[in-house]
Amino acid sequence: MGVQFATAIHFLINISARGKLEKDMALAKLDSLAGYGRYSRRIIEDAAKRLKGEN
Repeated sequence: MGVQFATAIHFLINISARGKLEKDMALAKLDSLAGYGRYSRRIIEDAAKRLKGEN
């Protein structure tokens, strides 16, 4: 695939940026990842900003 490293959050941001997943659904999936994954609060907050187009 040519990708050396990716997390579920990387994947989520990427497919959202490509328009394959709506922003609201991507944010809902991020909320699920926050509960199930082992991501720090800082990582979740950064991902939310990216999904919202703030970063």
